[in-house]
Amino acid sequence: MPQGVYKRVRSEKEDNPHPILIDVKGSRPSSDQLTDFVFCADCEDRFDRLGENYAMRMSAFRGRFRLLDELEAIVPSFEAGEFRGYSLAQDPSIKRNELAYFALSIFWRASIHTWPSFGGGGQSVRIELGQTANEGLRRYLLQESSPPKNVSLWFVVCTDKVSQGSFNMPNLIGKENFVWKYGFMACGYLFQLTVAKTIPADIGKVCFLHSPEQWIFSRDCRGKTVEWVQSIIDRQSEAVRQKRVTELFPDGTGRGPKNPND
Repeated sequence: MPQGVYKRVRSEKEDNPHPILIDVKGSRPSSDQLTDFVFCADCEDRFDRLGENYAMRMSAFRGRFRLLDELEAIVPSFEAGEFRGYSLAQDPSIKRNELAYFALSIFWRASIHTWPSFGGGGQSVRIELGQTANEGLRRYLLQESSPPKNVSLWFVVCTDKVSQGSFNMPNLIGKENFVWKYGFMACGYLFQLTVAKTIPADIGKVCFLHSPEQWIFSRDCRGKTVEWVQSIIDRQSEAVRQKRVTELFPDGTGRGPKNPND
C-alpha cells in the first residue's frame, strides 16, 4: 500500500496515533508498513504520478472525503437498495482513469511479488492473477496498452466512517467456474477485480474500466469491513483469541469490570 494510506488511518485523538493492526498474530497499535525493495525510482514515480497522487487526494482523510462529496453533489443515475450508481456522463471531472490506474497498480504489485508480513512472523501478502493478466497489466501500467480485456474492475465509494478509516491488503475473495475475484479496501475505496478468460456479462455491465459509463457506486460498506476483520480473526489461534479476551476482561469473568452504579 502507498505510504499515504498509512498516514490517513492514523488517529488524531488517541495517545497512540498508530492504526490498529489485525493479523493472525492478534491485534495491536502498530507503525509497521508493508515494504520491500522491488521497484526502481522511475516505477515508483510513475505509480504516484499516474494514479496514487490523485487517489490519495480524493480519499477520506481527517473528516473529509472529497470524492464522496463530489458524488453526493450530483443526482445518481440510479438507486437500487443501498447502492447509488454514477456514470461518466454525470461528472466527467472525476479522473476515473487515475483511480483505475491506482487500483490496478495495487493488484498488480500484490501479484508479481510476495510481500513480507507486518513485523515478520505473520502471513505474507500475495495474490495470483495469472501470467496473462500480469503481463497485460504490466503493459497497461507502462502506458503501452489499454487495460486487458480479461480483467474487470468494480469500484465502490464507502459512505461509512468505519471503512473510511481502515484498509486491508489485496486478497482472494472467491473463485467459481474459472472466474477469480480479488479485492481490497483503502480509506473509503472498495475495489474488486475479476479475472477470467471471458468476463461474465453481468460483471462487465458495471465495470469501472470497460463499460461506456465507467460506473462508480456508493454505499455503506461497514458489513464488508466487519466481514474482512472477522475472516482474519477466524484464522487466529485459540491462544491468540484467548489472550485478547483476557486483556478485555482481566477479572476473568468474561463480563468486564463491574459498573459502580449497579
